[in-house]
Amino acid sequence: MSVMRAEWNCCMNAVTYDFCPSANRWVYWMKHPAAAIGFAALAACAAGVFINPAALVPGGALVVTLVLGYFWPRLAMRGVSASLSFGRNRADENEASTVHLTVVNRWPFPVWGLMLEGGFQSTNEGVRDLALAFARVGAWSTSEFSWEFVADCRGEYPRRTPKLVTGFPFGLKRAGREVEVVSKLLVRPRTFEIEELLDAAETRPNDDHWSDNLVGECGDMLGTRPFRPGDSLRRVHWAQTARYDRLIVCERQASSSSSLEVDLDADPNAHRGQGSDSSWEWSIRIAASLCRAYHRQNARVVCHVGGEEIVVMQGAAGFERFLDYLARLPQHGTAVSAERVRGRKSRRCADGLRIAVTTDLGMARHESAWASRLDRRAVVLRAAAFAESATTANLMTLKADEADRDAGTLRCECPPESTPILAGHIIIDDVRNLSSQFGKRWRRACRAA
Repeated sequence: MSVMRAEWNCCMNAVTYDFCPSANRWVYWMKHPAAAIGFAALAACAAGVFINPAALVPGGALVVTLVLGYFWPRLAMRGVSASLSFGRNRADENEASTVHLTVVNRWPFPVWGLMLEGGFQSTNEGVRDLALAFARVGAWSTSEFSWEFVADCRGEYPRRTPKLVTGFPFGLKRAGREVEVVSKLLVRPRTFEIEELLDAAETRPNDDHWSDNLVGECGDMLGTRPFRPGDSLRRVHWAQTARYDRLIVCERQASSSSSLEVDLDADPNAHRGQGSDSSWEWSIRIAASLCRAYHRQNARVVCHVGGEEIVVMQGAAGFERFLDYLARLPQHGTAVSAERVRGRKSRRCADGLRIAVTTDLGMARHESAWASRLDRRAVVLRAAAFAESATTANLMTLKADEADRDAGTLRCECPPESTPILAGHIIIDDVRNLSSQFGKRWRRACRAA
């Protein structure tokens, strides 16, 4: 059976193989329905002139079909205008928003086969971006349409000016008119909850102000309590543990002010994949989630994206403005040189926790900068897992490397001699369940701190 299937595939490949690709531009026009109708009309008219005049009737009908198919859509769209607006100004990824479309028809006859295209596709630019299709708009009328739109990727929608198009009646020619965009929708990156944070000792407080209400690792001892899952081993009080024959941890004061700096690698050469599941989009989501978790703890949060430094202001409004900034970042990142990254790091103060969010390619490209001793943690996304060209063999290889990854090692796409030391960093490679994998490995890093 397999032999017959293989022979059938060979036959089909021989039939569909393109032997002269250079001649496609000269013959591909014959695929259009208008070419067949034009040949049929020419043959019918020739038969009517030289053989029988009755053949002029189907020839004339075919000519009328071509004329209507090419000129009627343009005529219909001359009397149609439309405007588009959103029911809200901001939304998160995968959150529904209402879209309102108003279509005005100034013709004394209905317009059929209208479609709204462009501006709503966020994952694959090669797919036809069709947002809405409706049968007809009445004569001398103003019609309003509403539907729910769910964006799976951050950005400003519509991404480009939509068009109202029609190909009625025969689909031979399409005509369109741009839609007036009254208001846009800003879709912000989604964040996920981070329940545990690195100990306060890792944040290197800026000053010696301690809080009696916050439990940490740096101030005076507040007391002891039994060990709970998630507690760091650094908090274990070994004398009390030996006395009670169970793990006892000590609670100390925490700093009233701490600092976090997040380095978001925006280099397009360091990321792979397209759309909402690319490594660039997931890097933004991880950086936003980290900033959100520490921002809730009243820490001073600074995010470095490319050559810019964004200070997240205190309060809910300050973090909302930060999300708006992330939503407007370019779809493919911003190129920045290694010298610029290295120079930016040298100007920073020595206080606070630093977390780099990058890929294995980014670690290799900016090895001296990302591997600096000041960067205590790094979230490293494996670029090969996000590449669209990843085959089943690549995925099997990724699963086979799980033991090495859990041990803190990683085989990246770059040469081994240029690979930085990744021990102690958080390695992410499960695209289908990324948030869960990040949460598990982040908790492991917090408990080992």
